[in-house]
Amino acid sequence: MKSPYGIYNLIAKQNRYNGVIHRNITVNGAIQSATDLVLKLTATGDLSGTVQVPSDYPNLTGVVVFVTGTSYAAYTDERGGYTITGVPVGTYTLAFMAPGLQQVMVNQIVVGSGLTTPIPLMTLAKDTATFQGIVWKGSLSASPANPQINWAYYHTIEGKSYIWDGSTWQILAQNGLTGLTGPIGPQGIPGIGIIWQGSLAAAPANPQLNWAYYNTTEKKAYTFNSPYAYFDVMYF
Repeated sequence: MKSPYGIYNLIAKQNRYNGVIHRNITVNGAIQSATDLVLKLTATGDLSGTVQVPSDYPNLTGVVVFVTGTSYAAYTDERGGYTITGVPVGTYTLAFMAPGLQQVMVNQIVVGSGLTTPIPLMTLAKDTATFQGIVWKGSLSASPANPQINWAYYHTIEGKSYIWDGSTWQILAQNGLTGLTGPIGPQGIPGIGIIWQGSLAAAPANPQLNWAYYNTTEKKAYTFNSPYAYFDVMYF
C-alpha cells in the first residue's frame, strides 16, 4: 500500500473485541522498499455503569470516566450512564471526576475478552474544598421558605442572624445588647456570595462573576468583577 508522506496510525480489527492499533508510523523519502509490519491482535472488552451526583448539581451530563494511565475514557449522558469500549483485557483503576465534585477511584476493575463489565453505581459528593459563599436574603420577620445551603438572613423580631446548613437554621450572629432596639435599616439587595477557587499561582481561566482565589505569587486574594472583566483585590 502506497501512502503520501506523513505520520499515520494503523488499525487492524478482526471484530469488535479483537484488534490492534500501531501508532506513529512515519512514511517519508527515506523508505525505499516495502516494510512488513507484524500486528498482534489484542482481545478487548467494555466497561459500563451509571453515576449519581448531588440533587443540586447542574446535571448528570459530562462527568468524565476514564481508565487511569490510558487514553480510554467516556462522558456520562443525561441519565448518568456511560460506556468505555475497546479496553484491552486486564485489571485497571477507574476514575470519576467533574468540576465541583470529589474525584472517586475504583480499583481492581477486570476487563474480560468480549465482555461488558458492569460497574456498580458510583455516587460523587460535592468537593468541600470549593467554597460557596453566603447568600444574603436580607432582613425578615420569619425564615425564608424552601432554603438552600448557605442562605442567611437577619431575623428582625429575634435580633439574630441565621444561616442554613442544609438541614437547620444555625445562629450566625446576634445583637450584643439585650432589651435595646433601634431603627431597622433598609433591606439590602440579596447577594450571590463568592465562589472560592482555592490557592493558585495565576488567575483561573474563563472566570465568572464572584469567583475568588488567593494568588500564591502575589500573596493577595482576588474576586472577579464581571461587569468590568477584571479581578479586584479582596485583601493582602
